This record gives sequence, structure tokens and C-alpha cells, in this order.
Amino acid sequence: MSIFRRLIFFITALSLAFLPYIKSFIVYDEGEVFDLRQIEAGAWQGENIFLNGKNLPFDLKKGHSQKDAPYPTFGFDDELLLEFAKDDSKAFNYYGLCLETNCPLKGEITYLSAGKEYAEEFFLNSESGTQNFFSFTDSYFEKIKGIEVKSLRFENLGSERANLVFMGMELFNRRVLGETVFIKNQNYKIGVSLQWGGSLSYARYLRKNIQAVKTKDGVKVGVDALKNYGGILLTSKVNLINRNDTGRVVQQSYYGTNGSLDSYKRGEFMGHKWNYNPVQGGNQFGDASKIVDCRIGSDYIYIKCRPITPSYMEATYRLKIDLIEVDCKFTDFSGWTPTYTSQEVPAFYPIEPLNSFRFYEGDRPWQDDPNVRREDNLEFWAYAHDQVYQATENWSAWTNTEDDGFGLGLYVPDVPLIKSGVFERGGKMKADPSKSSPTSYTAALHSVAFESFKPLEYSYLIAAGNLSEIRDIFKQNKDLISNQKLLNY
Repeated sequence: MSIFRRLIFFITALSLAFLPYIKSFIVYDEGEVFDLRQIEAGAWQGENIFLNGKNLPFDLKKGHSQKDAPYPTFGFDDELLLEFAKDDSKAFNYYGLCLETNCPLKGEITYLSAGKEYAEEFFLNSESGTQNFFSFTDSYFEKIKGIEVKSLRFENLGSERANLVFMGMELFNRRVLGETVFIKNQNYKIGVSLQWGGSLSYARYLRKNIQAVKTKDGVKVGVDALKNYGGILLTSKVNLINRNDTGRVVQQSYYGTNGSLDSYKRGEFMGHKWNYNPVQGGNQFGDASKIVDCRIGSDYIYIKCRPITPSYMEATYRLKIDLIEVDCKFTDFSGWTPTYTSQEVPAFYPIEPLNSFRFYEGDRPWQDDPNVRREDNLEFWAYAHDQVYQATENWSAWTNTEDDGFGLGLYVPDVPLIKSGVFERGGKMKADPSKSSPTSYTAALHSVAFESFKPLEYSYLIAAGNLSEIRDIFKQNKDLISNQKLLNY
């Protein structure tokens, strides 16, 4: 064999060897439309899975198949394992499953990525009828693609025999989204941090000229602040939400068992081990929640995340003319014994220059009673256990110190109990208050013991403006949402 032919042979062999690795880095985008094709009734032959619109043979390693069923149907007490022969799948960073299950399941998908087999887990809850589950791959934000599905494994988390009807699976190559995604209308621009579990990390009020200025008395935020307060202009693009770290922003946070948690990395606060605490933004060890799904429309952002716990959090942020509407859903898959405790629904962190806390606690709700309570000297919430109030109109707001001060308000229907406080009041403020350590804090509190496999849902509204405007917006929209699902949980 000539040297030239040997060289060609070597290059070809080397290319084939590294092809899986190279293919996983391929960058190309699809339209943001994700349909899951289903196998036709009667096309199930007992030995094929419907993948990307084609029949893919499999080996059944664990579990049992029902070959006389119209669709791929499997039964198993503990585990189901399907292994696939080599297929010609395209590069993918997002996948969807169409199925039915009578039991909650822990799933595991194994695929080739960067030349190696990689396994990642996911969870499925039992729901009536057919459900569609979508998920980004773990390496989605690293822009590394999967190329070939090797196996699917399902573990039964329920108490009865699992029956799984597998209608189909689809692989997609999605455009990689930025760290924060935004939408806006004429009054609001909001941003959702995909690096922090899809939490609400940005809210800018566009209706008025909101400015942050540095004065001899500290940083002030308000309408035409430079004109009204003087000083030095810091920014005219004021984010009203504190995003200094993953423990801030506006996010879901839940508290569960404080018993034996051998498989859970417990946080510590003020010298005490923290309870089981699924939190949207990430934990104190720097571990980030995984974004499982994200859909963006002209007036909404939907996210689903996997905290550093066996659970999922979902949130839909919608822009209305006068406010921001948020729907939340939490599903736990730990199986641990529930503990009755106060839940933050949600945890709400405005910027610290909004440091005057306002709410109505009177006995004439929504009758325009002017006696709104004002608290200007709140302490750090962890030390001040008496900073818990009954807001009989179910709203509260953090504003500047003017009588009808500008600020940001939170309305949580049917949940009047609120906790509040500040952190590092008077501390060092950066040019961007939202990235500064000082912050204000509120949480609407509702006591409940969340149960594994049982979704917990609630909704809330956010509005900006002067105090009287915020209160009026909530009054006009108080019937827009309800938390009866939370109260009946």
C-alpha cells in the first residue's frame, strides 16, 4: 500500500472515530415549534419504539410488554429498561416524550454526547390521559449536543404496578437561549434568569421616568429622581428586583421534612441545618437549578426547572397592561414524609432603595380606607420574628419614603399573612441597586405540608407605580386569579 493510500486510510479512520464527538458540537437551529408525533394505532408490533417519526427496534431488558395492545405498552413493578440499536438520529439538545402512566416514575435517558455515553434523569407524574414531557439536555447551555439515544429506563415510584403506554419520542435541536430572556409591553419589561432556575430577576417600569440617583443621604429611586432629589444620576434603567445572588430575586421556595436526609445536601443558616428546601434559584453551595423547559411568547414566558432536589418547579410569567401575572406549580418526587410548615408563596426581594414597607391591615378591605400601615425601620427578617403581619387586602408594597411613594407591590389572593424585613440597610450600594447586597424582602406565608407526587399550585400579581396606583391596580384586578387550589391542598 502506497504512503498516500495509507495516509488517506488513516485520515478516514480518524474522522470516523471522532465523528460522534464532532457531531455533538454541530450548531443549527429549528423553529420554536415542537410537535410530538404519535405512533398509529395498530402499528405496534411488540418490538419497536416510535422515534422521530420512525420505528426504532429495541431490546427489552427489564419489564414486560403487552404485544396485543394498539400502542407500545409496558408493565413493571420496579423497573423498565429499553435498549436501542444504533440509529441515525440528528444532533439534539431537547427531547419530548408522549406517554401515559398510572404511577409516578423516575426516568433515565442515555445517549452519546461528545463521543461518550451520558445518562441524565427526569421525572414523570401520573396524570389522566396522554401527557407530553419536554426537557433540555443537561449540556444544553454548554452547546454540546446528544446524537444517539442508547436506552430509556423507568423506575416505578408508586405503590402499585406501573403501566406505561409509550406513544412516541422526538428529538430537537433548539436555539440556545441567553442567560436571561426578556419580554416587554408599553408598561413593563421583565426578565427571567435561566441560570437561576427561571426566577424573575428583572422588572423595569416603563410608564414613567424611573431613575436611581446617589445623594448625600444615600441612593434614592423614584419618578424623575434626579430632578426631585438632586445628586448624581446612576441609571435611568432601574431594575426593581434585587438579583445580587441566587437567594434573592422573586422565586419559589418550599420547606419540607427535617428528618433523616442522607441523600440531600443540606444548607446551613445561622448555625442551624436547614430543612429539605427545594428552591428555584439554586443553593448556597453554588449549585444551579437545571432549566428543563422554556417557551417564550409575545406576552409570556413559561419555564420549568429542576432544583437541586428531586422535584420540578413551573412558572408562567404574563404581561398585562397594568401588571405582571405569575402562575406557579411545584411537584416533589422525593417520597419523603411531609412536614407541616410555613411556605413562602413567593419569596419577593425588591431593591433596597425601596425601603418603606406599606400594607393595609384594617377591617374595611377594598373600601378605600386611607389608613395604610407604614413601616420604615424594619430589621433583618431572620432576627425580627415580630415582623409578621395580616394584610387584609392581601397586598404589600416596598416604596421610597414619600407619602405616596413609588415602588413595587405584591398581591397574593387568599393569603393575608406576610413576613418582611431588610438586609444590610444603609450598606454599600452599587451603581446598579439590583446587583447590590442591601435588599428588602417580603414573603406571603401559607402553612401546608407539601406531598410527593401531588402538585402544589398558586398565583400572584406584581405591580409598580406610586402606592395609590399599586393599591388601585390590585383592587381592579383582585379577581383575576385565585388561590383556591392552594387553600384546598
